[in-house]
Amino acid sequence: MFAVFIDAYHAKMRIDDKIKEINIFTAVGIDPEGIKSILGFWLNEGSENKGFWSDVFQNLITRGLTKVTIFVTDDFTGVRELIRKLYPYSDHQLCYIHMKRNLKRNVSKKDYNEMK
Repeated sequence: MFAVFIDAYHAKMRIDDKIKEINIFTAVGIDPEGIKSILGFWLNEGSENKGFWSDVFQNLITRGLTKVTIFVTDDFTGVRELIRKLYPYSDHQLCYIHMKRNLKRNVSKKDYNEMK
């Protein structure tokens, strides 16, 4: 794959007659010809962690995803370290939209406008 985008959708779901917070993580790949494919999706209760990400990447590898030029993700806990370990020749980039939101939240308005 040329690029793999991983993102999460946060929602509430009824599980065992209780409403629980869940995260639905999706991986979308773009091959060198520009064709998009859904590579997988995973449900997770609570927050993600390194063990969860290890399972996700092992699942992708088991199903044949062995070469990726670049991963684009949020700053999920442990994901950067696992990409370096399991895909040592792949680049990793934080999602532009999330980077922009973080800048806007953490930088003065004047500095943010200059950076834009």
